[in-house]
Amino acid sequence: MPLPLAPIGERLTVKKVLAEERYRRHFHDLGIAAGAAMMLLSVTGGNVIVQVHGSRLALDKHMAMKIIVG
Repeated sequence: MPLPLAPIGERLTVKKVLAEERYRRHFHDLGIAAGAAMMLLSVTGGNVIVQVHGSRLALDKHMAMKIIVG
């Protein structure tokens, strides 16, 4: 399921990043890649705040929809 639709507060695993190569590299540098663990902390209008490797990141709704989690 796309990241903004995931349950808040549960541990999630990134299954796939459906973005252009340059965005996938950027996400990878932030710690968001297939197999990475994260937690969805907040969703406001589709924009999200996630916790990845002890850091909080804010993502806009368009980019967040490209991250598939399970």
